[in-house]
Amino acid sequence: SYIDSKTIKKFRRTIFKASEDFYRGLLETLPKEGTFEITDIQNICELVIKEIETIQKKYTKPLFDRINIAVECARMLTQALAVDAPLMIQKIHETAKLEKTEILPVDALELYSALKEIRNIFNQVQPEKERFSFNLESTFGKYLIKFAKNISKNIDKAFVSALKLEKWKPLNGVFYSSSVLDIFKMANQSVEVFGNFDWDYDYTYAYSVTLVLKSFSDGIQQYCSYITDIVQRSLREGAEDTTQTQQTSDPTVINDKHTSRWNFRGLKDALGSSSDIQVPKAYKFEKLVCTMLNNVDTMISLLEKLESKVDSTKLSTIMNETPESSRYKNKRAQKDCLLY
Repeated sequence: SYIDSKTIKKFRRTIFKASEDFYRGLLETLPKEGTFEITDIQNICELVIKEIETIQKKYTKPLFDRINIAVECARMLTQALAVDAPLMIQKIHETAKLEKTEILPVDALELYSALKEIRNIFNQVQPEKERFSFNLESTFGKYLIKFAKNISKNIDKAFVSALKLEKWKPLNGVFYSSSVLDIFKMANQSVEVFGNFDWDYDYTYAYSVTLVLKSFSDGIQQYCSYITDIVQRSLREGAEDTTQTQQTSDPTVINDKHTSRWNFRGLKDALGSSSDIQVPKAYKFEKLVCTMLNNVDTMISLLEKLESKVDSTKLSTIMNETPESSRYKNKRAQKDCLLY
C-alpha cells in the first residue's frame, strides 16, 4: 500500500527519537564530569557499534521498502559521537593536566581504533557531502608517537637483557640461540600492535614505525659489535697458538730480527725445500663462536622479513616526500617528533 511522505517523515522522526534516547542513556552512565576516563568513552563507542550491528541483523528489510532502520539509527548515533567525543576528550585532557596525571598511549590508541570504526560507519550511512567533524589523526597522533618511543625504550632494554642472560647454546634443531627468538618475537609483536590500531599510512604513522625499526637496527648493531669483539679475540688467540706451535716445531722457520723484510734467500729455500713441510691446520671455530655467527646471520634474515612486513619502502617514501608543512597535524605532534 502507498505511504505518503508525511508518514515516512514521522516514522523517521520516531526512529531518530528512539536512537537519541538510547544515546542519552549511554551518556548518563558516565561518571560525573571531570572523573570519567578514556576507557569510558571507548565503552560508549563499542556499545553504539554493537547496537547498530544488532539493529542491522534484526531489521534486514527496509520499513515500507523506504526506511532502512539500521541506517537511520547509525546516522544519528555516529553524528552525535562526532560532535561529543572531542568535547569529552578535551575534558579528560584538562582534568589530567590539573591533576598532573598522564593518559596512557595504549588507552588513547584503543579509543582511536573505536572512533575510527565509528567514522567508517558514518561515511557509509551519511550523504557524500557530509564529513566526520572530528579529526582523529590530529588528536591522537601524539599518542602514536609516544607509544613508539615507549616501545623503543623497551627494545633497548631487551637487547641489554638478552646479552646479559645469553648462554650461547643452540636451540634444539637449529644453530642459533634463544636471544634471537626473544628479540624478534618482541619485534613482531610490536609491529602487530601498530597494525591493530589500523592507522592510515601518513607521516605520523611512518615516523612512529620508523622510530621502532631504527631502535631494532641500533640494537642489532650493538649486538653484532659485541659478538665481533668476542670472535676477533678468539681468532687472535687461535692465531697466536698456531704461530707458537709452528715456531717451536718447524725448523724451516727463520727466526731473526730481519724476517720482517723481503728475503730472496728465504724464498729460494722455501721453493727448494722438501714437500713434507707441514701446512698449518685450518682454524677451527669454537662452538660458542659458531653460535654467535649463526645468530648474526639469522638476525639479518629476520630483519629483512620484518622490514618487508611493514613495507619499509612505502614508509621511506612517505618520510621523504611529505612536505614539512604537512607532516604534523598539530604543534604538539611536531614537538613530540622533534624530541627524538
